[in-house]
Amino acid sequence: MRTPASELYRFRMRTEIHCGADIAQDTAPHLQGLDTSRISLIVDGHVKDMPRVQALGDDLAKRGEVQHLEGSQGEPDFEYLEALRDHARGHSPTLVVGVGGGSTMDAAKGLAIVLTNDGPCETYQGLELYSNPGVPCLTIPTLFGSGAELTPSAVFINRKKGKKGGINGPAVFPTLALVDPNMLESAPLPLIGATAMDALVHSIESYAARCSTPMTRHFAVGAVRALFGALNGFVADGFSTRSASLLAEGTFLGITSLMHSEQGLAGGASYPMGVFNGVPHGIGGGRCLPHALLLNASRTPGLWDGLAESALSWLPSSRESSAEFLARRLVSYMEQLQVPRLSQFLEGCDLGSLAREIHAFRGVMEQNPVDLSERDVEAFLSEMLTDEVLASH
Repeated sequence: MRTPASELYRFRMRTEIHCGADIAQDTAPHLQGLDTSRISLIVDGHVKDMPRVQALGDDLAKRGEVQHLEGSQGEPDFEYLEALRDHARGHSPTLVVGVGGGSTMDAAKGLAIVLTNDGPCETYQGLELYSNPGVPCLTIPTLFGSGAELTPSAVFINRKKGKKGGINGPAVFPTLALVDPNMLESAPLPLIGATAMDALVHSIESYAARCSTPMTRHFAVGAVRALFGALNGFVADGFSTRSASLLAEGTFLGITSLMHSEQGLAGGASYPMGVFNGVPHGIGGGRCLPHALLLNASRTPGLWDGLAESALSWLPSSRESSAEFLARRLVSYMEQLQVPRLSQFLEGCDLGSLAREIHAFRGVMEQNPVDLSERDVEAFLSEMLTDEVLASH
């Protein structure tokens, strides 16, 4: 929801958020007022055997009759959502629950909407194209970064159209999100690093987007401060409740900024990369972000001075520009946490075709702080991949 130019800002958040260590192990105090008699539960396949997730499933079984649905293998598409709806209809759930990363929570939000709307699932991709509000939805993240636990968007790939985008609108907001930092304890560090980069794309790009506002910039500064603190902890000590709590905090602040602003080149590039090249969302945006910062700042210096100074104590008198400072830190975190490089996904890719798809993602690219041509985007991709190859030798 962008703010019209005539207004200072608007703010919308409909999801009730409960946050605290171990709250997902006893849901009863948090589910009051929700009908839990018939639950459709979607669990990310990567975490279904995790003791905390199994304990959560046992806890939900005390609240009502639970139908177990399979999580998506990779980023969800509309064929998967159609299959989910077919399975869930016989159960007539009173509550849909998504436990996992962003894709699983998007699946739960999407299912909640299409259960009450009868058309082909793909027809709801867009803004408020549904007719009826959805079934109540509960999201419980086991990864932090996407912010899917509280957004009014459920993102799916439309393979017929070669398009990735959301079922969007106020009715897609989850009813409740339970944010338990200890649900992250079994996640591998490269995955934590990739999802943290997703949150940093949200935060850093929404700060400088053309539609940003004083409010969004305030949230973005808080997000970057929390996210860099979390990454410092993960690099130094691995998992800790404190670092996971900072990551959850930064995710919330970053996605709140993004929901009221927009992404730019890095965020825009991650969508076509996911559809056409199978690049996981956080890796695509995260690996693009340092180079996108430098490209934008080369055209408009100082874009991130306020962010770097307020969030990270960067000084304007520094030998590095704010973009160079941020880019260096981002690359260092990704290398230390062993976040995969883009070159392993894009080897042999037609960069001209990919640049065309990125440039055509107009809703995002028009909010990038500087104008970029299709040729600019292709040069950006080429330079980024060249730098990765050189860094690997």
